[in-house]
Amino acid sequence: MLTALIEIVALAIAFALGVMMSSTVKAFLGIAEEDAMVELGLLRTDIRKIVQDFEDRLKHLESREVK
Repeated sequence: MLTALIEIVALAIAFALGVMMSSTVKAFLGIAEEDAMVELGLLRTDIRKIVQDFEDRLKHLESREVK
């Protein structure tokens, strides 16, 4: 469930960044749309990895408490 929540947050962040990065702003900054999409994909991947690591650590701690 935590992963799904983080996925939704990551998508919301990506959407907000996409809206903020209108074509005029991207043209002014010299950022191609493909570059922006790649960066958003990398952001989503990074967030997913952080969440996965966090879940793994929680599972590890829970297993230690049970023993």
